[in-house]
Amino acid sequence: MTAKRQACEVDLGPGPAVHLLELTRTGPDGRVTERATRWINLPGVDADLELSPVCQPQSGQCNVRIFWADAEKSNPTSLILRMDGKPLSHEVAHSLSFHMKDREPHVLTAEATFPGGRTAKAAVTLGTGFGGTASTALTAVPVAARGSISKITRKLAAGGVGVAAVERGPSHVVFVIEPHVFARSRMEFSFRRFTSSHEEWTRLTRPLINGNTMTILIAGSRILRVDTHASIRGSWFQQLYSAGLNLGNPPAMLGNAVAVAGMLAAKRPGRRAVVLITDGKTPAGNGFPPATVRTYLRQIMVPLEVWHIKGGNEAAWPGGVDIRGLHALEAAMSDLSITLKHQAVAWIPHLTDPRVPDLSLPGKLHIAGRQ
Repeated sequence: MTAKRQACEVDLGPGPAVHLLELTRTGPDGRVTERATRWINLPGVDADLELSPVCQPQSGQCNVRIFWADAEKSNPTSLILRMDGKPLSHEVAHSLSFHMKDREPHVLTAEATFPGGRTAKAAVTLGTGFGGTASTALTAVPVAARGSISKITRKLAAGGVGVAAVERGPSHVVFVIEPHVFARSRMEFSFRRFTSSHEEWTRLTRPLINGNTMTILIAGSRILRVDTHASIRGSWFQQLYSAGLNLGNPPAMLGNAVAVAGMLAAKRPGRRAVVLITDGKTPAGNGFPPATVRTYLRQIMVPLEVWHIKGGNEAAWPGGVDIRGLHALEAAMSDLSITLKHQAVAWIPHLTDPRVPDLSLPGKLHIAGRQ
């Protein structure tokens, strides 16, 4: 690019993948005098957000200045600050004051949403026990691991992984459903069969996990989105059943919808998963290839589960489980709940590449979506 040619085209390939776009300005001597970078297809980097905290070691009083920048020069429509995963403030403001009751390190996170759905996030560590406040940029890495938070923290430290904190945090599941998938496959998915007894209804309406949120994408020729709160009694089953029975129009673009689901699941730090519900009857040539989409979800650290309604060709999305019938669906939901339960978020400082391609975790710990 030059002063006369202020635009250029970059070939990012036919499928979704994370890229780093870098623009540099050089002086007459060839040295770099200015540099601008932007991540492409990386969730949560649509705008900029920065936290500048100052905490008093003796009193524990903390004042945080909050800065944001948006391509459209808009203010956030929502701003959520959390301390160690627990909500601290929902006010859209440039400052926040609060009192820290102890001298232990804590993780302060912020998530901003701008008009049009653009998002930004930031995280810093706070501590009042060492003569001032430590503040450093952190990267949220979802970790698949069993055991308590303290046990996971010790394993990471013993394996040489510097970690500021580990928390469970909120969880978000995104379901991708083919249009009319339940009705088209002539399943015995009858509301009357599912609700024939109070015991069955109780099992079906059990929340996935406390505090969980759920999004449903209908993978038709246009991707339709339905948001719900899956901890509301009966919500996940009713929404899932209705979506798969009635909404959307073929031809389904499953690969595209799964890629979008991954971005939605990874937009904010927390436990996450994408679930594809398919009967295998959608041609594999519709949308992004499954192998390309799986690679993309690995890059952005999102686990993918495939639930098959047998009867079609599952070659495009191999593996997964058969969910025909009440007991099979219950088992799949139980496994999904366990997957979320055994995830944690490790806040790791000084990672220059948010894709963490070279991060190796010790023992039986794995980056979520890559085990």
